[in-house]
Amino acid sequence: KVYALDIQKEALSLIRARAKIEHLLNIETVRADLELPRGSKLKDESADFVLISNILFQAEKKNEIIAESFRVLKPGGRLAIFEWDQSASTGGPPMRLRIPPNTAKTFAQNAGFALDREFSAGSHHYGFIFRKP
Repeated sequence: KVYALDIQKEALSLIRARAKIEHLLNIETVRADLELPRGSKLKDESADFVLISNILFQAEKKNEIIAESFRVLKPGGRLAIFEWDQSASTGGPPMRLRIPPNTAKTFAQNAGFALDREFSAGSHHYGFIFRKP
């Protein structure tokens, strides 16, 4: 099963519509505020993989989002983080909102994650894969 979480109803509606078009029956949308404790509404250690993509730069409580990912991941589960890098680009958020890679890495490591690898994720993004011990 794939859970698609977002705080915006409109985003979840778009996901449901696209899943229907693609005949994807294993996607469940959940309206969630990941900055709140247990905000995902998922059970402890219920997920094998969590993807955080272009979310941290928008959040006030970045540590809470990472902590929620740790809570829902099974031991050995993976967390992938993709964020805008610090290079100038015509699109994306203002530079002042972008999270430096070392800061994102520190958030995850402080939550208990171990770094598996880091990489460039396109011309204006970076990526990390972490593992929950």
